Amino acid sequence: MKNASFIFAIGAAAAMCSTAALGARIDSTYSTTGFKSADASNVVAPGSARVGIVYDFDVAGIESVDGFGSPDNTVIALDLAAALGYASGTPLVMNGIGWNVTMTGGLDSAGLSWLSEMRVYFDDNISPDGTGLFLAPSGTNGPGTETNSSDGMIKLADAGIPDIALPDGVLRMEFFESFDDEAGIDGLWKSGVLNIQVVPAPGAAMVLGLGGLAMARRRR
Repeated sequence: MKNASFIFAIGAAAAMCSTAALGARIDSTYSTTGFKSADASNVVAPGSARVGIVYDFDVAGIESVDGFGSPDNTVIALDLAAALGYASGTPLVMNGIGWNVTMTGGLDSAGLSWLSEMRVYFDDNISPDGTGLFLAPSGTNGPGTETNSSDGMIKLADAGIPDIALPDGVLRMEFFESFDDEAGIDGLWKSGVLNIQVVPAPGAAMVLGLGGLAMARRRR
């Protein structure tokens, strides 16, 4: 049986939002009592100015299996520094998140798993401690297939969530179920991307700036 207080909290949050995108929840503390809602003031429209570099992570084919922390979950260590053209190990800071994903819930044998139970947890890869970013793209309390989008970049600070320091430039992502209905696969991330926005850490930015200045001088 699903936790009644969890069902109520999610339902109330979804009822206050006019679209699936605005019904998405992000939070820095995992709890079965619900997630903060990202309202329109936290969403930057596509094409407007964005601070940082955005990496699009392809979620196609990732399975949603067990509860948070299970060894059966898909955990990805993404070297964002290298992927974005920095030297591996360059410290970065994650300061924004966006998404446009198609998800299927209810793949358990009883077909009971909800789309709203499919979550992603973001943290650094050195000492993940459960205080990073929890994302639930869907607010649908039921199975099925749907596409959810943030319709822009959500700035973590605007949502009251601290930026995530990545000391070695590596982002850790864990795909999990907030409620594990049965053993095995409960859902599938069918297609789409997670938009991860980062900036160099303050010290790294200074070093990169000095390096760029040195290169400019050598060209003269």
